[in-house]
Amino acid sequence: MTIVLTEKYSPFMVAKTKEPALEKTEQIQHALTQDDCFGYYAHAKGKTVGFALVRNFEEDGYFIWKTYIGEPYQGQGFGKRLVEELIDELKKVKKAKVITTSYTYGDTASKVLYEHLGFEQMDTVQDGDVQMVNMRLLLKG
Repeated sequence: MTIVLTEKYSPFMVAKTKEPALEKTEQIQHALTQDDCFGYYAHAKGKTVGFALVRNFEEDGYFIWKTYIGEPYQGQGFGKRLVEELIDELKKVKKAKVITTSYTYGDTASKVLYEHLGFEQMDTVQDGDVQMVNMRLLLKG
């Protein structure tokens, strides 16, 4: 898998998610206009299989804000590979020392994925009617 930095987002994979596709597309596109946000497309097998949105929250800290794997590619390990590539990119290119992310409480697959990659739970917060779990990965030089 390779990841490619992008300034544009195409809604090729959001139509079957729980959020309205247009609203999500506009939110992501707006985020990409901000200086502290950037997006990556994930490519594998000659196709675009996913997308990630990352936010820089301090000099050497980054938040993996959103990750998407297209429905036809789910369950094939692309989510894990996308996060691994993001970690590598943020560490080597952006000189990250800490990477954070969050997932919805009860999402066991995300919990297992992030813990497998070395993330540790920091806390849980209430976001409206959803409980979010915040995770952190401390990177070594």
